[in-house]
Amino acid sequence: MDWDHFENLFFRLLMNDSDRQHFDEFINEMFAILIKAFNLQNVSIWKEIGSNLFLCQYSSNDDVKGASKSFSFKDDEQFVVYKEKGRLFLQYSADSSPKMLLEFRGGRVLHKLSNQQLEKISKICFAMFFHGKKLYLQKTLKEKYYQLFLLTDELYSIMKEEEVLNKLYNTLRQMYPDLLCHFILPMDYSLGHEIPVKNLEQEIDQYEEAMTAFLKGDMVVRSSSNGLYIYVPIAGRQGVYGLIDVHIPLHIEQIDDVIDMIEKVAKAGGKALENAKLYEQSKQHVNDLQLINDTARKINKNLRISDTMKYMVKRMLRSFSADEAAFFIFDENKKWNMLSESTSFFHSDESKAYVDWVAQNILEQNSVFTGDISNSILGEAVYKSIMAVPMIDSEKIIGFAVVLRKEPYSFTFDMYKLMESLVSHSTLAFTNSMLREKLELLVITDPLTNLFNRKYFDEVVHQSFKEDQRGTLILIDVDNFKQINDTYGHQVGDKVLIQIAKTIRNNIREEDVGARWGGEELAIYLPKVGLKIGCEVANRIVSAVRKSTKPPVTVSCGVSCWDAAHKNDSPALLFKRADDALYQAKRNGKNQVSVLDQERA
Repeated sequence: MDWDHFENLFFRLLMNDSDRQHFDEFINEMFAILIKAFNLQNVSIWKEIGSNLFLCQYSSNDDVKGASKSFSFKDDEQFVVYKEKGRLFLQYSADSSPKMLLEFRGGRVLHKLSNQQLEKISKICFAMFFHGKKLYLQKTLKEKYYQLFLLTDELYSIMKEEEVLNKLYNTLRQMYPDLLCHFILPMDYSLGHEIPVKNLEQEIDQYEEAMTAFLKGDMVVRSSSNGLYIYVPIAGRQGVYGLIDVHIPLHIEQIDDVIDMIEKVAKAGGKALENAKLYEQSKQHVNDLQLINDTARKINKNLRISDTMKYMVKRMLRSFSADEAAFFIFDENKKWNMLSESTSFFHSDESKAYVDWVAQNILEQNSVFTGDISNSILGEAVYKSIMAVPMIDSEKIIGFAVVLRKEPYSFTFDMYKLMESLVSHSTLAFTNSMLREKLELLVITDPLTNLFNRKYFDEVVHQSFKEDQRGTLILIDVDNFKQINDTYGHQVGDKVLIQIAKTIRNNIREEDVGARWGGEELAIYLPKVGLKIGCEVANRIVSAVRKSTKPPVTVSCGVSCWDAAHKNDSPALLFKRADDALYQAKRNGKNQVSVLDQERA
């Protein structure tokens, strides 16, 4: 055999390494040289993975590659020759590495060689194998460090968390295409379908190693019959944000280097993820502050209570992507009353269970932040996610705001903190609006009867003449009121007026206006109402006053109306006709309704 030629072929194989991308290409060329030199059918390299159990790492026959078999050799020397019909094995064994077998199929030439010659072939082949692998590993390690450098450079320019994770995963797949990688992440992240993601909560519940890696922030290795599973933390300075779960099969070489590189990649990814998270949080905080400032400016522009609450409901729906939102106020007995600006669900009977539960928790612990309310209220909850924040004025809970979403765990803690700020500002605006409206009401209200005063009443009538097509005026006078004062005293007389005022409020619509006209005279204006309805209201009040006052009194009413069809009509004429009708009722015996505008009916 021409050993010089044989060795020269292998030497040229080592020197011609510039175009090879993978070690498999080097092995395939090495096998090609052996097959041609010895007229072989197939060449394989086996590696010991257990006691007498070998895994076929490389083979010129793809059907054999990856198979496992048991081999037993009695000789413990470094190089052992084992022959059987059609097959020949050359064994390599060293203290620092597992046993390896070089298998030849066919090749009668080899079977004719002496053991010394075969040992020389074995030494040459394994020397080629290890030297070639060393060169390849040095080359690939250099390439992987370069990839790590590029990854680190790119990661620190990415400011979105999902993009960081996408880049991290794709780099690992490029570095180690033979490894199976999964991300283990909280439910907060939504990555593409091409990236395999496991649920963090489920994984740490199932595997103690995953829990240890996440809680301690250290890599943990779990051995199995088909390789290693490593849990590598994706961590920054402030915490662990997830794990990379990597399966390393048994045939992978230099496992320590692989694990070390994956750990370095994960560290780079963890720092970049934290930077992106902090950047997104800072942007969100800026947006939240801008939202709070805009909201504060809007609701403090002397809005009415209804406008303030309407604006706040819309703001909360939009800011938290909520399905429902509402505001509630507690009365002196700690019973809740809903503000009408709340969304439609809270106007339904189904909402009562939610509101009762929230109100109880607000009064007991001042806040509610629940990802799934299903177990807290009766029956299956339609709306599972809930946030509720108390409205506090002068250290007293005066009410609360609540938002709902159908999907569980829809709200974040940052959303809850933002809601606290928004509700705090809205509470201040709400109390200011209440005080302002109370002051406005005091200005236009008679302090004894709590009906409107004469000035405001006149303004309403004049405005109605400008905006409406018709209206009806009722003037009311208490019969024999002087006799009440003389008999029972002025305090009783005042109580009678208060009782009559209450009767008036109970018998008119919200848009109608009741007023104290002066002394014992009262008035009602019914906008957009004709004479017939006006007379019905007046008769109802006459009857109700007689039944509801103590001591019992009666009233007389004068009714008049106006209509846009009468061009020359005016508020002054309307008042005069009503006054004339009132005096006619007095002259006709009191305790009755009189009308002088029958032709307008």
